[in-house]
Amino acid sequence: NNGAAQLNVTLMWAYMQQSLYEAGCYMGNLDTLTEYANFQLSLTDPYYLVQNGTCRDFQGLPKSPNGRILDDSKELLIGEAFQNTRAAVLFLGGDLLVDAGASSPTFGGYVRGGDNGVCSASTTTVYANWAGFHQPIGGIVKYLVTIGTADLPSVYVDRYDVGTSTTLTKTVGNLLKNVSYIVKVTALDFAGLTITIASRSIYVLNNNAPIVGTVWITDSAGVKLKYQKSVITLNARMLGWIAQDHSVQNFVTDAFTDNGFSYAVGDYDVGITSILGWTSVATWRTTLAVNGLSLQNNKKYTISIRSTNCAGKTTQLTTDPIIVDSTPPAGGIIRVGNNTKVHAKYMTLKTKIIVWWWGFTDYISGIGGYEWAISQYPTPPSLNGGAGMIKPWQSVGHATMASNTTLSRYPGSASLIGHNIYFHVKALDNVGNYLIKTSNATKVVAG
Repeated sequence: NNGAAQLNVTLMWAYMQQSLYEAGCYMGNLDTLTEYANFQLSLTDPYYLVQNGTCRDFQGLPKSPNGRILDDSKELLIGEAFQNTRAAVLFLGGDLLVDAGASSPTFGGYVRGGDNGVCSASTTTVYANWAGFHQPIGGIVKYLVTIGTADLPSVYVDRYDVGTSTTLTKTVGNLLKNVSYIVKVTALDFAGLTITIASRSIYVLNNNAPIVGTVWITDSAGVKLKYQKSVITLNARMLGWIAQDHSVQNFVTDAFTDNGFSYAVGDYDVGITSILGWTSVATWRTTLAVNGLSLQNNKKYTISIRSTNCAGKTTQLTTDPIIVDSTPPAGGIIRVGNNTKVHAKYMTLKTKIIVWWWGFTDYISGIGGYEWAISQYPTPPSLNGGAGMIKPWQSVGHATMASNTTLSRYPGSASLIGHNIYFHVKALDNVGNYLIKTSNATKVVAG
């Protein structure tokens, strides 16, 4: 039967004769047949099979099991001197299976872990399945499953008995994301002989989120934003997504096939697809510009990104909300002159310049800073830089006061005598909207 000679008898006791000689064979001797037990004797020694059940003539020296040469006259019993040692076995009843060839189970299949043998989407549950273990004499009695990392081989499951089931689903707590685990399956037969087969490494993902990846709403340069000015465009940047987050991995070749991704735009207070439903992009990329939107001032919006990961599950992530601020700051009062904040109607070329302002507000993104400038016009001829200005625009951060030496430091200042000048303050919010306020006129006089 499959290369093994089998003899089925009923007996009460039996003994086996095993040659002590090197390259000997097994023989069976059956006596006193009774009805007490069923005994199956499997003779698998190759020499026995070659000789059709007859042990070949001895050629060589008698040896012990550890390989030491024996002295026939001093160390062998009479029966042993004739190449055989006897082992008696007493049976009290029942069915007994003896595998005299002591052959372990064989394997010709697979052991797989995770969702598809390559990746595991879950960080709390391990999955495993296997097939192909074989033992022709009595079959497989049970399987023991061990699951762990390369450094800690049994950290998740240690020789877990699943009986003869060929699958395992077990909640183990916290799997280490971004770290692989290995499934080892041990098959046991009736004789206690075993074979252990390990799966390939199973890469642990992060449930339905990227492992380390993020998604930001950014400006066109990729800088993360909390507020933005535009009402027609949202820009996103995907950082740190690895291939396993958006690709399928082949079990045999390990090659990745890009799944591309989909995106959606949502009103934060309504839902992630409330502005724009899921829209597919064939190839993965790290930047995204969504144009043609109609966003509203002082409302929150998000972009969501999703793809299929290497476990075949959906990977999805939504940005932090961004607030649209399309309106400039409001309010603001400017005074020029002295520490009493009373506006100076006159000054000379030698008067020290002091400018004060207060009362600017921005209820969405807040005041981001101030700039100030001097010109001869109620409306500044330049909104940036210094074209047509006495003093060009200068940033002072969040300060609400600016001072300078005197008007005399500026080229052509003598021509200002007898003319009005104006002081300008630009209040900017945190997205670049601005409001320019201009002081009352101050006349430059000689002195």
